[in-house]
Amino acid sequence: GKLKAFTASFDDGYLNYENEQWLVDVFNANGIKGTFNMPSGLFNDYNTDAAAFKELYTGFEVAAHTAYHTKYSEYTPDFFEDAVQADIEALPAITEGAIEGIAYPNGESANEEEKEILKDNGILYGRSTYSSRNFEIPDDLYNWNPTCFQYNIGEFQSDAQTFVSMSPSEMKLMEVWGHGYQLNDDNKAATQAVYELAGNRDDIYYASNIEIAKYLMAIDELVISTDESNI
Repeated sequence: GKLKAFTASFDDGYLNYENEQWLVDVFNANGIKGTFNMPSGLFNDYNTDAAAFKELYTGFEVAAHTAYHTKYSEYTPDFFEDAVQADIEALPAITEGAIEGIAYPNGESANEEEKEILKDNGILYGRSTYSSRNFEIPDDLYNWNPTCFQYNIGEFQSDAQTFVSMSPSEMKLMEVWGHGYQLNDDNKAATQAVYELAGNRDDIYYASNIEIAKYLMAIDELVISTDESNI
């Protein structure tokens, strides 16, 4: 029954476990849910402790990021499918849930053939790195543009302030994306303050990317069902 939703999506957590822990702690303190996107091949190459990450990500979604964070548009569709399947097979080591989403690496997006590959492999959405700076619901879940980039702290602050002050008459969504490894002593306090502003609010629905995606899919199915019943 809430018309505003907030979600977060963060990539490459294997690069700095301590910052990833800081981010998870801030999320939990402010009732924020989100998604962590991991390239499984690099996860293994860095000898990351799967058990530690599995515990860290409890209550959050883990999603694919292609196995080696490769610029896959330079390769064949088969290469892309292999990179996605590798994540689907390997990432359950760090999560209880199924791998049903992906964040595209290197500023990529999916073409129509790649979207079909994702669908065939049970991937329900794909998040880009293009910051829309708006709060519109994505009309294509495989071309899902987040609102803003956490590291651009001024934009993050401004968008969060606008979002929390809104009283919309239709559904609105704010999604922040980023990398935990970009957190440092110069930006942590300001970053935490934004999450404290946006978090723990009665008028906002806090969810992971997959929860948002499935909610929107359910609405679409309801609309289609209603339309068919009127034929």
